[in-house]
Amino acid sequence: MSKSKNKYVYLITILFVLLAAAAITTIIALKKQGNQPKKVEYTAVSAEKWLGTAGENRKDKTLMGNRKLPFGYQMRMGEIVRNESEAKAVQDIFLQYTLGASLKEIAEQMSKTGPAYDEGKSWNKNMVARILENAKYTGVDSYPKLVDIKLFEAAAEKRQTKQRLPARTPAQKALKRICSKTPTSEIEQQVTHLLGRLAEQPERITQPEKQLPPIHSTTQIELDDVLNTQPLDENAARSLICKLAQEQYDTIGNKEYETERLRRLFTAFECTAELNAELLQSAVSAVLVTRQAVRLQLKNGQIIGKEDLA
Repeated sequence: MSKSKNKYVYLITILFVLLAAAAITTIIALKKQGNQPKKVEYTAVSAEKWLGTAGENRKDKTLMGNRKLPFGYQMRMGEIVRNESEAKAVQDIFLQYTLGASLKEIAEQMSKTGPAYDEGKSWNKNMVARILENAKYTGVDSYPKLVDIKLFEAAAEKRQTKQRLPARTPAQKALKRICSKTPTSEIEQQVTHLLGRLAEQPERITQPEKQLPPIHSTTQIELDDVLNTQPLDENAARSLICKLAQEQYDTIGNKEYETERLRRLFTAFECTAELNAELLQSAVSAVLVTRQAVRLQLKNGQIIGKEDLA
């Protein structure tokens, strides 16, 4: 009886040991599973939702770089919507243009203060022109309205007016190159008048007061150094004396030649009501414009105005 009882106790003990081992194994397995990160699955719907919220800025930047949509718009959740910062810039562009700003001036202003038209590129006149020509900003073709139709039409009318302006004549182009201010029709008329009066009075063209090279010119200083150094370097002194004489001759001779050439040029010129490009380029080095008057600086250095031809 004692032996069977001991055998029964032995079996029960083994059973408890096995149960305990199984329990410990289960606990260890559960702990390992709990330390692993949870797997997150992203569906097409969740990705689209993310693009519409947290990823919106990233998507906007891509559109800006590729410029698949007109400036002022962006794609959100499959729909074309306003890009607020760009839309404000579009409205400013139309307003500035109708108030008189040029394409170049608007482009420069947008480069300083506006949002980029294309990532990494500065604004230019062509970008501004494309915006002013795009009727989508009035709300057509399913695009949100950014600009009132009246403002768009006013800008279009101004563009057409500028396109109808006649091209500059060769004389007007030459005048623009040498004029101290942007030449107006009034300035052009005054220049034409002054050239006509000089053609009537070519004797008024005189040689400006002769001016020798300054006594402290570089050549003169070099010559003084050579003359004050002993022993005297005769070859160097002779060379510098010849160079100084040539400078004086050039200063005097060129003025005399130009004065005589201008007199002959105006004597042979027949007055006309239109600005003459050939005469302007041959005789005038600069047109000096002030609030008081318009004066011509002739090729011989003489400055002459209306008061000199009375």
